[in-house]
Amino acid sequence: MRYYSAKNPKRCPGRTNYPAPTRPIIIRTPPVLTYPALKCILEFIDVAKRLNITARTKSLKIIDKSVPLRLPTLQLCSDRIIIHNLGIRSVLQYRVDIFYKDQYVKGGMVNFGKIEAMRRLFKYYLGDRSNIYVDSIVFEEKVRNLLPPELNFTINKLETHYCSFGEFLPMINPNSFPLRKLSMVYPEILSNLTLDHPIVHSAGHLYLNVGTRGDQSPMSDIQKLCNKSAFIKSISMKSDDCVKIIRYWRENGKEVGTKFIFTFYLPNCIVPMIKALQEPFEEFQDKLEGLNERRFIAGLPRFAIPINNHSTVILAYTIFAMVDRKREAQIVLNVVSTTA
Repeated sequence: MRYYSAKNPKRCPGRTNYPAPTRPIIIRTPPVLTYPALKCILEFIDVAKRLNITARTKSLKIIDKSVPLRLPTLQLCSDRIIIHNLGIRSVLQYRVDIFYKDQYVKGGMVNFGKIEAMRRLFKYYLGDRSNIYVDSIVFEEKVRNLLPPELNFTINKLETHYCSFGEFLPMINPNSFPLRKLSMVYPEILSNLTLDHPIVHSAGHLYLNVGTRGDQSPMSDIQKLCNKSAFIKSISMKSDDCVKIIRYWRENGKEVGTKFIFTFYLPNCIVPMIKALQEPFEEFQDKLEGLNERRFIAGLPRFAIPINNHSTVILAYTIFAMVDRKREAQIVLNVVSTTA
């Protein structure tokens, strides 16, 4: 039996003009993703989306802890945890607030105090995970005792505030070393502070922020550092500290390409330090006209001081540079080769 349709305009004898039936639309359910596929998606999806999805999916919760967690940045403090753009804070007692890109999302009351709240947050987000890969991780004081003991971080950059990096070495994968960057902020408050450590010497770049707290200053150890790149911010340096560093490098040698930058909170501190080089190294004063640098501080001396053989020299000069959107005065010690 045939029916009337656009393709069949003829009427069938004895039948009314019914429209031709259409084929039913069949929606095929896609096959369930296998574990390897889910693992790949979870591991490389944006971390905020991953945490959001797994919190709402029972099946994903089962495998989430076994899938490595990859984070661009992670900041661990005694009152907050910042996982890339997602921040969870317990600043007030019995309350937890959630932020995304520094914008408040939601918050609520909890049945336990701030310390217990943070301990549970660290356990929920980081505990029982096989591997956590972090490009840059920050530890702050008083956070060590709140972290789960089984953590295993593989990192590229390590930053500590008011605490020693040694506290966290048991939870850092040895494959992370040497570090690309090691940052220590106000480490001089520690009674056992020392820069004579393989992790310090092997770091690709060393950042040291030495404030005014505490009586111990690590400046005497800086001249012995093996790093090729270092950035030291301090107001505790003495006027002859650069003289001591240069003399040590001249006596013991220094690798070509080494560059140490000393920056100061107060620009006036830089004047006596660079002028202290004039008396012992007056014969090596040089305008450094061949150096591609446009930020020289006018009126202050510059030097090209040879190291042992005259094939390498230490360039010592001052510049103005922008640091954290602030204009700061810096002393640069740069070891270069004089041969082409």
